[in-house]
Amino acid sequence: MSKGSRTRDKIVEAALREASLIGLEGLTIGGLSASMAMSKSGLFAHFGSKEALQQAVIDRLVGDFTETVAAPALEIPPGRARLRAVMENWIAWSAAPERPGGCSMAAAAFEYDAKPGEIRDAVAKMFADWRRFLADCAREAQRIDLDPALDPERLASDLLGVYFSQHLERWLLNEPDAGARALERIDALLIPKA
Repeated sequence: MSKGSRTRDKIVEAALREASLIGLEGLTIGGLSASMAMSKSGLFAHFGSKEALQQAVIDRLVGDFTETVAAPALEIPPGRARLRAVMENWIAWSAAPERPGGCSMAAAAFEYDAKPGEIRDAVAKMFADWRRFLADCAREAQRIDLDPALDPERLASDLLGVYFSQHLERWLLNEPDAGARALERIDALLIPKA
């Protein structure tokens, strides 16, 4: 990896951590350059615009999320256990120390839900892909050990709702047991075959 690539990688990593606290919209070339003790022009040379920096953060976020949340769950055989592991991994991921402000995905969803533009489109795609993944896991689980009467699309939406609820409870309301309560609600949604 070249020195320029390593520097860009460090910038994106710092931006990802900062976005956890202040959101994607709050990221600025100036603020990031100050926190990294780097010149604005030096940082700008790596991205060219705030939007390019935000997109790089989203790309890294998706990569980290896939590697930490989805990939380990896919090592579990299809079924209710895999679906629960996906959600358990997501809840744990959002509370990890490298995300001092919680899940940047959740923050971005609220930050960009009504703002038009390329960043909003990237955030919407990220969640549409994730919801589709959850629904696909639910369909697989139905063939094995999940109640066949459940609607996989609705279950995916319900799981997203439980996740967002626990995120707000954990981060906004400072309820440390929000994750454990969310897992109880998830278990109640994952109704086994009779």
